Amino acid sequence: MKNHKVDPTRLSKLRALMRQEKLDGLLVPRSDDFLGEYVPASAERLRWISNFSGSWGSAIIGLRSAALIVAGRYTIQAAKEAPDFELLSPENAALTSFVS
Repeated sequence: MKNHKVDPTRLSKLRALMRQEKLDGLLVPRSDDFLGEYVPASAERLRWISNFSGSWGSAIIGLRSAALIVAGRYTIQAAKEAPDFELLSPENAALTSFVS
């Protein structure tokens, strides 16, 4: 997936759908449908929404904010690849601050 670009409207379209379905937040894991670590390109949901290409992470998307939860080894990479997401480490992820 070289030169992967995220459509800048994906987050806003997702949030519109969340409002329609009355969802306050959505968790987007890196794993696939079978909770596998090695995710095929067709199941790269975290990369699709955030552009983060690391092998470990999750996103929490609220109606007004979004965060990417990554291990420390991915902090620099995630900041570069997913600038629209606040970065959190698993140790300090206060998920309740991202949902209404």
